[in-house]
Amino acid sequence: MQISLLDVRSMLKAKQKPYDLIMSRVESLGKHDVFELHTPFKPTPLYKVLGKRGLQSVYCKKSLTHYVSQFTYAELGEDTFHVDLRSDDAAWSNGLDAAIGETLNSDLLNGGAQQVAVWTFANSELPALRKPKAEGVPEGGFPAPEVSYPAAAIKDFTCVQVTSFEDAQLLYFRAR
Repeated sequence: MQISLLDVRSMLKAKQKPYDLIMSRVESLGKHDVFELHTPFKPTPLYKVLGKRGLQSVYCKKSLTHYVSQFTYAELGEDTFHVDLRSDDAAWSNGLDAAIGETLNSDLLNGGAQQVAVWTFANSELPALRKPKAEGVPEGGFPAPEVSYPAAAIKDFTCVQVTSFEDAQLLYFRAR
């Protein structure tokens, strides 16, 4: 899984039309990849155009003039917002708990996301994830650790799965 990022805010501010660039990125998107588009507004017409091509969309409103939309094929999971903190220097300097909390506290539920997939490095120090309490097995069949985040840190999501790989770990958070 790779996240292909395109920020067109400066193009739109300069009155340029990024449609061809956007469609070029979409054409090169693998079935397990994510296309992440940064715009100064919610690009509703683009959701419809890309939906006809089999892409699903979720968005996150970062501010009044900054929307982050993600487009994926159904194979990657419906209603999932993907975050790769492995290359986010700010996440490492401010702490992963803060970065995860900031992502999950943004306007994801209004943007259609019911699940958030967060990639980190293997063996990352995640204080809030060190002491999970097993609470049984949900419908999906995977262990569901209850994560003790402070209520103010992550208010609308619960960590439901932590999967470790050789060089990474994947954390799934679901809407409550």
